[in-house]
Amino acid sequence: MIVPMKKARIVILKEDKEDVLKALQRAGELMVIHTEDSQETLDSSRAENLVQRSQRSLQTLKPYTEKKGMFDQSKFFNVDYEDFVNPNLENVETLEQIEKADGAISRLKTENDACREFIKTLEPWSGLGGKLSTIYDSKYTKIHPGFVATKLLDAFMENFQDLESEVTLFGQSEDSQAVLIVNWHEDDEAVMEQIKSSGFMETQLPNEDKTIHDLVVEKQKVIEANEAKIAEIEDQLKKLATKEREIQIFQDQMATELAYKQTPLQTTAQTALIVGWCKAKKTEVIKEAVATATPYFDVEFVEPADDDDVPVALENNKFVSNFETLTDQYSHPSRSDLDPNPVMSVWYWMIFGMMMGDAGYGLLLLLATLFIKKFMKPKGGFAKLINIFFFGSITTMLWGILWGSYFGISEIGGTSLILWFNPQNEPLVMLVLTMIIGVVHLSFGLVMKCILCFREGQYFAGIFDNISWLVIMIGLCLALADFVGGLMPHSFFSADPVKIPPVVATIGYVVLAIGAAMVLFTAGRDKKGIGKVTGGLTSLYGVTSYISDILSYSRILALAMSGAIIAYVMNFLAGMVQSGVIGWVLSIVVYLVGHVFNIAMSLLSAYVHDSRLQYIEFYGKFYEGGGRDFKPLSLQYKYIYEINEKK
Repeated sequence: MIVPMKKARIVILKEDKEDVLKALQRAGELMVIHTEDSQETLDSSRAENLVQRSQRSLQTLKPYTEKKGMFDQSKFFNVDYEDFVNPNLENVETLEQIEKADGAISRLKTENDACREFIKTLEPWSGLGGKLSTIYDSKYTKIHPGFVATKLLDAFMENFQDLESEVTLFGQSEDSQAVLIVNWHEDDEAVMEQIKSSGFMETQLPNEDKTIHDLVVEKQKVIEANEAKIAEIEDQLKKLATKEREIQIFQDQMATELAYKQTPLQTTAQTALIVGWCKAKKTEVIKEAVATATPYFDVEFVEPADDDDVPVALENNKFVSNFETLTDQYSHPSRSDLDPNPVMSVWYWMIFGMMMGDAGYGLLLLLATLFIKKFMKPKGGFAKLINIFFFGSITTMLWGILWGSYFGISEIGGTSLILWFNPQNEPLVMLVLTMIIGVVHLSFGLVMKCILCFREGQYFAGIFDNISWLVIMIGLCLALADFVGGLMPHSFFSADPVKIPPVVATIGYVVLAIGAAMVLFTAGRDKKGIGKVTGGLTSLYGVTSYISDILSYSRILALAMSGAIIAYVMNFLAGMVQSGVIGWVLSIVVYLVGHVFNIAMSLLSAYVHDSRLQYIEFYGKFYEGGGRDFKPLSLQYKYIYEINEKK
């Protein structure tokens, strides 16, 4: 449900503002907002700087920390509140040590990269004898070292057939050939002009009183020395990595400090004003929080005005609250909406199980989610997603039992495991069932819209734009009841199809006519002239939209059957190779790979397509969304699993 909100105005002494903000943050019940008046915040530069530095340092230490196993529960640690709000500033020194070590490693690696690149440029000239300082222009000659693309080398060499220049080829560098050209002084300009279009790229060799070999050895020694220094520094980082948890706690502490210091305030010379939203039933919590920080304050709570941008807070039971994340992925409820989650959650839960539709898959999903909840201890949105799959595993098993599907097996030793019917054997029955679910699901959406209309005083719209379509769908269901009953076997109770008295169809036609008349004669009520007549006809044509929506639920049939068929195929393939030890081993591999793949695809498909049915077909009937989520000022902890409150 959507919780009523109130706007809080808290006046305090300016000197108490930091203590009050800390107390409100601890309470976690006030969403502080910006107002039109001038705002100021506490100085947050130090906290922001330390948050960034802590994050970088943790990233630096990551390769050097001891890897924790999946079952290692030590990675989920709690901290007492009193310890949490008293950061250990010695961690700043630790950050400096990490940053210094990381900077030193970066500089040494950069130097090594430069040395390797230098060696790489010298490798093609390794055949060049003598010291490099002697291989330069002389009194009579000019020397041009450079490179020519290998594919242009033949054309390049042809330029020198009639010239007195000397060309020497050395080694290759990737796709280029090292070339040394020696020209007579008087011929140099003409020769270089002739070859400039031949792809020759002149380079400069180091003017060193050393050979190529000497330079390479020298750089290799630098690399080796740097690698030794890097190893020493990495040993230091391994020791610093033992303080990873302290830095994680410090990062959360600084993130929490940053949050309250960036909270906007209005201040005068002596006072400060905090404005924010809180849940109506939490006003006393706000007062108590402020009172713990200062005895000098004044708090006022007022009802939101019509033009206020009021954040929306939801409160639902432990089952429904997990499905709120699905609605938020679509759009958060607005102030004028009904909370769709109590209704949507039940439908999503049921349809999810139908789409998966296998008791064996449901059991594996149940075990997997229990494993994740116990050993990974998910938080936030991920925890809600895991809980959705956990609840979905139950309906998956229930529908799988009804349909007699256990890893795609519906018969053992000639005995059928089917309690109701099997979609794979009777797809038409399954199609009718999905249509029934579609009609009922859409009807819930119309009821929700009707409630919204009545709440806003739009009684005619509620009756003639929504109840009229409910009447049409009820009439249609009654008219087709005998046909549907003849298709639906109820082996729970009887081997015979359900028999519907003929009078039910007659009643259905009457109800259908009443609903159609309601739409026909009232849909154009707000229009003028001929529009009053045509409005009813065009609105009645909207039945095609409802038919399209109902047909969308056939995706339940498609997903249930595709999962069952893939499971059957995997079982069939595994059975084909079950001969001898190797065959049995191979069949086990087929079982594992095939069913794991099928579970993963079925899980993804059920999650996506079930969400689509809620978003498009169900929410499309009544839900607006576009609301702002209620995000109160609270403690920020990413690495700490939980903070122990001892108020």
